[in-house]
Amino acid sequence: MNVKKYELRVTEDRIPYLQPVVETKLTDRKKWNQPKKIAELIRKVFAASHSLQESVYLVCFDNKLQLLGVFEVCRGTADMAPIDNAQLMTRVLLCGAQTFAIVHNHPSGVADPSDNDIQVTERVSMAAQLMGLKMIDHIIIAGAGREGYYSFRKEKFLL
Repeated sequence: MNVKKYELRVTEDRIPYLQPVVETKLTDRKKWNQPKKIAELIRKVFAASHSLQESVYLVCFDNKLQLLGVFEVCRGTADMAPIDNAQLMTRVLLCGAQTFAIVHNHPSGVADPSDNDIQVTERVSMAAQLMGLKMIDHIIIAGAGREGYYSFRKEKFLL
């Protein structure tokens, strides 16, 4: 089964649904749940290391941590991208995920988290817990063609 890249759409009655946009050609759903692999996935599917603006991505998994789908949630400016909890959770729930990771890029090439990145991680993780979902990681990808990344899980910020 190929993993799909989705967009969130709404019907005329304002009912949200997922629209598959493209097949990612990723068939091994089990190998994409580690921080390094998630960073590679987002680089591969969205070319996030070469973007001039911050973007937020969502990677959704089932309860066995098998990849279900990937999303670009929003695009921002050169140094920030707003993350809306409702928009994130709508996508997570519609694709039937119990577990997810958020990813965003730093076009500067420096993957270190800002104070805002830390606050966003806390806020999204808390919202997920309230809904019975689990956020397994927040990964920051270094931009400017660099290979680095920062994983809140790897750094023990998320357990």
